[in-house]
Amino acid sequence: MSTLELTSHPLCPFNQRLIITLLMKGLKRNQDFSVKYIDLANIPDRFKTISPKGEMPVLKTDETYLFKTNPINEYLNEYGSGNLHSENTIEKAQERYWVEYSGTILNKLRDLFTAKDRSVFNRDVEALFDLLQPVENHLDEHSNYWRNQHYTLVDGAFLPAFTLIFHFKYFKNHAAWTRFPKTLFWANSLLKTRFYRDSICPNFDEEFNHFFELTNSSFKEFTE
Repeated sequence: MSTLELTSHPLCPFNQRLIITLLMKGLKRNQDFSVKYIDLANIPDRFKTISPKGEMPVLKTDETYLFKTNPINEYLNEYGSGNLHSENTIEKAQERYWVEYSGTILNKLRDLFTAKDRSVFNRDVEALFDLLQPVENHLDEHSNYWRNQHYTLVDGAFLPAFTLIFHFKYFKNHAAWTRFPKTLFWANSLLKTRFYRDSICPNFDEEFNHFFELTNSSFKEFTE
């Protein structure tokens, strides 16, 4: 089995997704794989050589470097034993759709975290919760995981979004959650797992403050 190394910036939700996949596969952080974090304000020349376009995350194997989250995630699912996709081909295709759909939520969160205009921010908050409606429609009552009692790549794809949403009281306590009881139950179930605890970067709050300064964001002002 090869040695795996992930590289990205500390708050990258797509990197967190890959870490979660590795953890779900039973691999241990700092033993079976390692994670290197890069300061976006001071990207090393070595990384620029590896990823000239600045693409993150990057997975290093013994043989090569892999780019783009979804292909890396599929590779990791086939790495070692176990399968986090359904064996049913239709269900597998549907799960891949939802993995991709989670990216639309992450993109909307990026818009919110880099917001500079209050009216646009308020509109994007509404859009964020609207994106949860298809998720709510799909989930069963009291589902701990996407496929009821089994972890899937869909759980790993949505957990980074829930990590970001529930880190901030503004989102966590938002009145809109009354519209999404099943999604709220699912999110809280995932946030209690070790996959959440072991996948986030150290100094999460400090990294966010650094990010807000770096992007000149008004997010904190809009959510106070």
